[in-house]
Amino acid sequence: MNKIKNYALIGLTFFLLLAVSIGDIFLVKYKKQKVETERVSNNYRIAKDSVRVIKGENGLLASRIEAQELNITEIKTYYKNIAADVKDMKIQLRKVTGITAFNTESTNNINTFFKDSTRITEKPVELLDYSDRWFDIRIRKEGLLAQITAISRDSLIQVVHWNRSGIFWPTRWMTKKVYYQDIKSMNPNSRITYSEWIMPVKGR
Repeated sequence: MNKIKNYALIGLTFFLLLAVSIGDIFLVKYKKQKVETERVSNNYRIAKDSVRVIKGENGLLASRIEAQELNITEIKTYYKNIAADVKDMKIQLRKVTGITAFNTESTNNINTFFKDSTRITEKPVELLDYSDRWFDIRIRKEGLLAQITAISRDSLIQVVHWNRSGIFWPTRWMTKKVYYQDIKSMNPNSRITYSEWIMPVKGR
């Protein structure tokens, strides 16, 4: 009788351990599924949100947008142009820690005067228009007064990525990660004259 009780106790213990293990497996799976569902839902919401404009004390404007969390397959599927730009910059997607793509537009309205009245076939030049993908200019002349509207555009991509500091391949995996920021301008008439990237660390 004692043996039967011992076997029953062992069986019950085994059953309980098995039930707990299966429960843990399903709990972990449920949590992963919940995190993945929230990630996809947040990405959809962020993609629909417009950029928030922030005005600083100096009157200058900045933009703020929440980051999407995408895996490599999703980037290649939904952001083919960005994936192509990253490849063109000779950066491996698996080493990328962040990508920012943004467009800029600058408008200047200028009122000035002509020093001389230019004439073509005895008629004054009253209007001049020029437009391409990156630049628009419109000059309206009324007498000696010139009203000028100039709009310049740019499209940029910023990629934060890492690489190993070592030079020799067999031992590179033992060296520390070095982080870089690459910025590319799509406007052939534009030059990046200044860039600074700061990674805050905890004070020692």
